[in-house]
Amino acid sequence: MSSSSRPGFGTRRTTFGCAVIACLWAVGAGPAQAQFTYLNQVAGGPVNSPGYIPLPSIVSNVGPDGQILVDEGFFGNSELLKAYSADGNYLQTLANVNQTINTPEFSAIGPDGTYYVSGNSNIGVFSSTGTFQRYLLSTDGRFNPLGVAVNSTGSLYLANSSQIDVYSTTFNGTNYPLLGTIGSAGTGPGQFGGSGVSAITLDPTGANVYAADASGNRIEVFSAGGTYQSSIGDASGPGHLNQISGVGVSGTGLLYAADSASGIKVFSSSGTYLQTVATTVNGQSFLPFSVSIAPTGLVYAAGQIGAGAGAFRFFDPASWSSGTNTFTNAAAGPTSVTVGFGQMMGGQLTLDANKGLAVGQTTTVNNSGVLTLAGGTLSTNNLVVDGTSSSASFTMTGGTLTANNITVSGGGVADFVGPPLSVNLNGLVSVTDATSQFKVEQGTTFTAAALNNNGNVVLGNNANFVVLSNSFNLGTATLNGGELDIRGLFGNGPAGLIQGAGTLSTTSGLSNNGTIQFTGQSSVMGVVNNLSNGVIEVSGGQSHTFFGGVSNDGLIKIDPGSSATFQGNFTGAHGTSGTGTVTFAGGLSPGDPVSLSFGGNVVLQHSNVTLMNLASATPGTGYDQINVAGQLSLDGTLQLLLQNFTPQVGQSFHLFNWGTETGLFSQLTLPALPAGESWNASHLNTDGTISVTISGDVNGDGIVNGQDLALVSSNYLHTGTGQSGDVNNDGIVNGQDLALVSSNWLHSAPAMSATVSTPVPEPATAVLVLFSIAGLAIARLRLFGR
Repeated sequence: MSSSSRPGFGTRRTTFGCAVIACLWAVGAGPAQAQFTYLNQVAGGPVNSPGYIPLPSIVSNVGPDGQILVDEGFFGNSELLKAYSADGNYLQTLANVNQTINTPEFSAIGPDGTYYVSGNSNIGVFSSTGTFQRYLLSTDGRFNPLGVAVNSTGSLYLANSSQIDVYSTTFNGTNYPLLGTIGSAGTGPGQFGGSGVSAITLDPTGANVYAADASGNRIEVFSAGGTYQSSIGDASGPGHLNQISGVGVSGTGLLYAADSASGIKVFSSSGTYLQTVATTVNGQSFLPFSVSIAPTGLVYAAGQIGAGAGAFRFFDPASWSSGTNTFTNAAAGPTSVTVGFGQMMGGQLTLDANKGLAVGQTTTVNNSGVLTLAGGTLSTNNLVVDGTSSSASFTMTGGTLTANNITVSGGGVADFVGPPLSVNLNGLVSVTDATSQFKVEQGTTFTAAALNNNGNVVLGNNANFVVLSNSFNLGTATLNGGELDIRGLFGNGPAGLIQGAGTLSTTSGLSNNGTIQFTGQSSVMGVVNNLSNGVIEVSGGQSHTFFGGVSNDGLIKIDPGSSATFQGNFTGAHGTSGTGTVTFAGGLSPGDPVSLSFGGNVVLQHSNVTLMNLASATPGTGYDQINVAGQLSLDGTLQLLLQNFTPQVGQSFHLFNWGTETGLFSQLTLPALPAGESWNASHLNTDGTISVTISGDVNGDGIVNGQDLALVSSNYLHTGTGQSGDVNNDGIVNGQDLALVSSNWLHSAPAMSATVSTPVPEPATAVLVLFSIAGLAIARLRLFGR
């Protein structure tokens, strides 16, 4: 084949009158094949713009940075050669190419960015900036190059009639040395027929040379050193090659042959025919005569479309071996991509360490699609996993994810699997329905700006899901040993369920109007507001800790064998149900006079302050009451607070009911009473009652007399709260209490209980008794060194 003709197109000076047509086109693939999808027109742009080529002819091999060369040397008279980026954006026009290389046709880009351009029976060498350097050979007409390829080690392969000449790309001051030749004329293996070599390429590693034998309807494969390997192309049927005008090899070993009679034919690395693609564009026939493959799976082809010609960019995930695919603006093709059967990225796509995907708008996984990020990069505005029509899943095991929002819907699954794995999301995680799942697995830390869950959020062991603002749960959040950390207010709605075992943390509080079921050891960090419809249940025979304050107007149930410890203040209208044990360490405040009931045991720790309000002496409504069905263990401080109320002598307050009782309060903090009155706590540990009496009326019979002196004497120097004889409730029976009895001698008031039938001493006798007790007190003080 001479340089003045191409299969199916006549002479290179043929002129077409119709405009180039670019349109959306896709060919479905078999189960084992990926999708081959049209993206956009390259070498386009507005008429008369710098990047405009009216009738593109050839797309060269892809350069080291993804750049491509497109020329018009085959059509018309403009003889343009322009460089474009991988997505089709114009970069530059090579300087003086129409003077230095008459009718540029084939070109290649070296690893250093040098351009090698065939034409005018020679090869022109241009710098990466497009400046002409020199010719490869003098213009002696010795050969007529119809194909150009260059490898990473500095060898240049030229299709020269019926052989391939191999030159060094290092200029020695005089020329570029010839290193050897590959192939010969003939019809046998490793030979080329009368039409010679019509196209050549190298695989991405440079290990093999692929040369088209136009006369033999085959592609010959040689090693880089020139050893014949095999032939590709069937004698008949779909894999038959009629007019081979271009050839390309992907990083995954797929071979693409531009058959200008029937389309681009794809073969496996072993030479098995797979499929024919790029046969029509929007119903018009497309006859390719060049094809080049990038490691990113981008396929570039130029050829005749209808009555015109065009250069186009396609995508084939099956050929994607490395690099980043970028879809960011309309000029570069679609701004959104889809992984799913019949879609741009195929049914399954794995982004390993060599692969990246940058999507300006939305990356969608649907229709049985599977997208796996396993060491590569995914940058997208929105990631949507939609299983509505059938299953869809996104799994991240490594690499880098940069996204604004993630939406999981219709039964889709988004799964982040460590360890270790750290993901930072700029925006919202939204799980839209009960069939969808968002999973943060073992060892993973996932950070998002917000969470809106109407489906299922699952946290694995040692997983940490951090949400940086107010968020809501109307679905199910399952803790399997992980932590859900909400840096704001977290609302668990009426249909919301939080379950499992782990840590639930909030900075602005948890508002629960749904259900929380802890089945294993769990911790809640932050304030909890359990609303009237809220349910919190702890079970599994485990201990559970609430580190913040808890306001309970709903139901908190502690199942048998389980326990709950409240490190913050516990308040609200309700106590807890269930027979498990409740421990209070940070405060127990029933609130506006209310009766709190607990179904199991209650432990008041030493650090706890039990604050009870008194608004009147009416049992059940006038003052706080704590009812414990099991054992009440007393310790810590009991503090009484009067609410616009002054108790009267003779009034009592039944603060506690219990099944059994143990221990003592370590401190009583009681409000001041009018002069001559005092609190009588002597029955606090026997029947849970505290009363107001005359100061010194130890036994509460309504009069200060010898019986009270006898009680002070018999309990002298006894310590502890609620001691009979501790008139001033300072925790010890001593001289101060004796003085209060003396100063209120024979004062009387209504009795608190039945009068004790002990004879009341006469005044003179009483004085003697008082002196006797005083002497006894002094003796005891000496005895104990006081």
